[in-house]
Amino acid sequence: MNDMQKPFFTIVIPALNEEKFLPHLLESITHQTNQDFEVIVVDGRSKDKTIQAAEVYKEKIPSLQVIKSPRTSLPFQRNYGAEHGHGAWFLFFDADDILLPYCIERCKHFISTHPKTAFFSSWFMPDSEVSGDALLTLLANMFFESGKLVKRQIAPGPFAAIRRDIFISSGGYDPNRAYGEDQEYSMRLYEHGVTLDVLRETVYVYSFRRFRKKGTLKMFQTYARNGLIALITKRAPKTQRGYIMGGHIYTRKKKQPTLNFKFLEKKLNAFIQEMFN
Repeated sequence: MNDMQKPFFTIVIPALNEEKFLPHLLESITHQTNQDFEVIVVDGRSKDKTIQAAEVYKEKIPSLQVIKSPRTSLPFQRNYGAEHGHGAWFLFFDADDILLPYCIERCKHFISTHPKTAFFSSWFMPDSEVSGDALLTLLANMFFESGKLVKRQIAPGPFAAIRRDIFISSGGYDPNRAYGEDQEYSMRLYEHGVTLDVLRETVYVYSFRRFRKKGTLKMFQTYARNGLIALITKRAPKTQRGYIMGGHIYTRKKKQPTLNFKFLEKKLNAFIQEMFN
C-alpha cells in the first residue's frame, strides 16, 4: 500500500464472542460522515459467530479486515491489530461501542486544530436513558478530566486515539495484563512526555452491559476503587477478580436490583452549577 492509498485512521476493534454487539458498532461505522479510515477486527478465538457477523460487513466497509489473534487477550489483540494497520493514527474502540455519525469527522478536526496532540480520548454518552447511567457517565467524564489536573492521566478504555509513531515507539499496550491495560498505558505515556488531550464532545456511546450484568452498585464500587488506586499510587491494578473479557458473559439475562440515583444526581447538579457560577 503506497502513501497515496494509506488511510488517515486505522480503527482497531478487539473482539471475543461479540456476535450480538459487534454488528451495532460496525453498522455505526458505515454511517460515518468521514470515511478516511480502515477497520481491523481482531478476533480472540471466539466460540460464537463473531467472525461471520463481522465478515457480513465487508461489502459495506471495503477496508474491513477480520483477523484471528494467536492469543485471547484484550491488550495483545489491540497491538496485533495495530501491526496490521496502515493509518497515521490508531483509534481503539471496544466491540460494544457505537459511534455517533460524526465521530471520525470530529476526531480528524480535533487533530487538525491541535497539531501537538499525539494521544487523546473523548466524552461519551450511555446506551440508555436511565438517569443512573447518565449520572455515572457524568462522573466518569469528570474523573478523566480530574486525572489530568493531578497529572495522573487515564484514558477511557473503550476509546483511545494514538498517533502511529507514538504507539510504535512506546511499545503499545502491555500484553501480559488481564486488567487495567488502558490505565497503565496512559501513565506510561505520561512518563515519556506524552500527555492526554480530551476531545470535549460526545462522539460515541458507551455500553453499560457490564453494569447491568454484574450490578450497578458493585461495578461502580469496583471502578471507583481501582481509579482511586491509580490516581494515588500511579499504578494500575493488573487483575480484577471476576473480570472476564468478551460478550459471552452477557448472553444470559439476569435481573439486577435498580438503584435510585435521583437524590445524588440532584446534589451533583447543584454542586456543578455552584462551581461554575
